[in-house]
Amino acid sequence: MDPKKVREALLAKFRQVCTERVNTILENFSAVVSKPDNAELIDRLMREVHTLKGELRIMGFADGGTVVHAIENVLKELRDGAFSEASGFQDVLTDGLDEISRNLKLISEDIPCPTWEDRHCRIRASQCSRHLRAHPPK
Repeated sequence: MDPKKVREALLAKFRQVCTERVNTILENFSAVVSKPDNAELIDRLMREVHTLKGELRIMGFADGGTVVHAIENVLKELRDGAFSEASGFQDVLTDGLDEISRNLKLISEDIPCPTWEDRHCRIRASQCSRHLRAHPPK
């Protein structure tokens, strides 16, 4: 089989799996917003986020992994009781996941690392970090 076709098929499957994972993360996050003290929900969400980070990095999209890593750090703070509610940083998390989703749609053989190199991914990671600094643990 042609290596280019194999890579394109792999990238298509990767896009599908990651898109499903982002949707699962968003669903789980909605549940966490409703019940921010439910450790089981937060742990489930964190596993999904951690897996997405690994998938992005394994496929060579390190900047996407950086965005997800920032989201993961925010969730750790929530899990550890640094925030009384999840809704305070919901926009930052959904913006980061939206960025991941937009970039997943662009991945193809012709554009192997679409906009991961642009500053938007790093801005999203910075937003998560700034939110943590602005809302320190109680």
